[in-house]
Amino acid sequence: MFRRPWLSIFLTALIPGVGCELAEFGGSSRFQEEFHKVVPMQAGGRLYLESFNGSVDVSGWDREEADITATKYASTQSAVSAMDVDVVASGDSLRIRSIRPSERWGNMGVRYTIRVPRKTALERVQTSNGAIDVSNLEAPARVMTSNGAVRVDNVTGGLEATTSNGSIRAAAGSVEDGRPLRLTTSNGSVELSVDRLGSGGAYVKTSNGSITVNLPASISLDVYASTSNARISNDFEDAFRGRSDRRRLEGSIGSGGPRLELATSNGSIRLRKR
Repeated sequence: MFRRPWLSIFLTALIPGVGCELAEFGGSSRFQEEFHKVVPMQAGGRLYLESFNGSVDVSGWDREEADITATKYASTQSAVSAMDVDVVASGDSLRIRSIRPSERWGNMGVRYTIRVPRKTALERVQTSNGAIDVSNLEAPARVMTSNGAVRVDNVTGGLEATTSNGSIRAAAGSVEDGRPLRLTTSNGSVELSVDRLGSGGAYVKTSNGSITVNLPASISLDVYASTSNARISNDFEDAFRGRSDRRRLEGSIGSGGPRLELATSNGSIRLRKR
């Protein structure tokens, strides 16, 4: 095929900087710029985060302040410079937002690492095309991503985790506030480890993936589980009362209690005894 190498030479000569931009265009993380900010934040506050591309890591600590590190990345330096990170602290709430330019600049995003007081509620943390990690919080959390895994460790409030193409792994400890656990993905496996469910129960759903729930041997709860194209295994058969077959489980473990509901269409379901 006949090529036109003179075109890029002509553009470079005609418009200063175009040749540089053409050379810069490559991987979406080739150019990066870091943003850092620390703001006062008392325990019991609320965090909101809205981003469009990139991973998010939120963890609790024993300081009354929020530490925000955001790494902007893009395929060109001009795209990195055009993005902004907006941080607004008002009353007991902290709002963080990734702002992309109105013009299209190719692939870009922001990766966040945030530290907040342990009793901070994650009212809404949302991104796409990136994983979300949450750890060491004594408050409810609501997190969403569209293409990425969700990992939660040592969170004792209610939890709502949603992704469309990624796995979910949650170690929730004991849920003390009566809020439910809701874990939902469309294409990925889900693993939940919990010491004690609150009165809100737990609801786990995926359409293309397995579900594994790790529970203490002494737990008591009501369980409803179903799968369309696999089988259910239950380590609590000695303590189970109800109806069960390869693809459906309905009844109580121990003396019964909070509701545990599990559903997948293409994957196995396992109730494991720790």
